[in-house]
Amino acid sequence: MRKSDEKPGAGRSDATEDSFDDERFDGSEEVTLAGLLFECAARLEQHIDTNMQRASGVPVSTFEVLIRLLRSPEHQLRLTDLGRQLAITTGGVTRLIDRLEAQHLVERVRATDDRRAVYARLTDEGRDTAIRVLPDHTADLRQTFDALGPDRQRLEHEIGRASCRERV
Repeated sequence: MRKSDEKPGAGRSDATEDSFDDERFDGSEEVTLAGLLFECAARLEQHIDTNMQRASGVPVSTFEVLIRLLRSPEHQLRLTDLGRQLAITTGGVTRLIDRLEAQHLVERVRATDDRRAVYARLTDEGRDTAIRVLPDHTADLRQTFDALGPDRQRLEHEIGRASCRERV
């Protein structure tokens, strides 16, 4: 067979389909752990959102933005930074801020030092909403994590440290 007739990646074990031994991963601890992590994260977010909406009528996606702005200097963040923290696209940030702005929870503010930059700033109503929701949310989290027993605080600390290391 001539070189030009070879399949792309032929001769490289990392590029051929035959080189992937999927049976090696069937039932492996790594696959199980990854699956459990995703399942746990999804269930926890669903649990938090359901309880938060039941208690306050505020979706967790709204509350997360309000808390991120509340803890930021001058209660504002550049939209690009907010999107990075939320792990959503610029279009997603635009739609989210449009919705929160219509609810008078945030406002857009142009940067004075860079005309291209736009900030999301917490309004008084947004601040009041975050502060109103926070006690019930905190109690719900404590109750949820109390089920983990005496290792709860260590686990919360480790989860927080690990997630902060991944942020850029």
